[in-house]
Formats: sequence, structure tokens, C-alpha cells
Amino acid sequence: MHKQLEMIEQQVIAEKHGLEFKKYIPKPKVPQLMNRGPLVTLSQGDIISLTSKGWEITPPQAETTTAEQKLVELLIELKGK
Repeated sequence: MHKQLEMIEQQVIAEKHGLEFKKYIPKPKVPQLMNRGPLVTLSQGDIISLTSKGWEITPPQAETTTAEQKLVELLIELKGK
């Protein structure tokens, strides 16, 4: 909150003196491997790199519902509409 007020104050002072105020907006730290594109698999090095930077990696959850269960859920949903 204090930083926001400080930036507004700096912007007002700059406009008062006919200057242009450019806000400094830091960019989030994105690991290098994220720039390669969508991640489908992770190597051991990727996992070590991500966890050292504070990322939490969890394995994907296996889908346990069968096709019949999905069909029943869809039919119940359609009847409700």
C-alpha cells in the first residue's frame, strides 16, 4: 500500500513539472525451462532447478471415474436443467 502511494506521489510530482513518469514493475522470476514451451515431461535437472527456486512439484492425479460413471453424471446434470 505504501509503495502504491509513493508511486502516485512520484507521478503527481512528475506531471507537475511536465515530466513523464514510468512505473517500475518488476517481472516475476520465471525459470529458463518455462521459456521452452509447454512442459510435458521433466528431467531430474528440471526438478532440481524448480524445487531450488521454491516451486512445488506434485504428480498428476490419476482419473478414477469410468466412462459409465461419467455418462451417469452427464445424464443427471442434463435432467437437472
